[in-house]
Amino acid sequence: MIATAVQQRRTTKLVLGAPLVIVSAAILFIFGTGPVRGFATTLVFGLLANLFTAVFVSRFIFDFGLDRKERGEALSI
Repeated sequence: MIATAVQQRRTTKLVLGAPLVIVSAAILFIFGTGPVRGFATTLVFGLLANLFTAVFVSRFIFDFGLDRKERGEALSI
């Protein structure tokens, strides 16, 4: 369970850094034209996909692997 806490702290950094990227993308979208707006849109979609993967999918995979082990059994890292 300690490893789960470490993983959650690492993903917290990603979650806290996301608003800065979204603000930057919003500025690009507001003041940019054409391809710059497209880049800003792609940046936000990529960030949202990255957040979803970091928080939910990796947690699911880790918990799935952890549940398959007996309590006290060594994990291969």
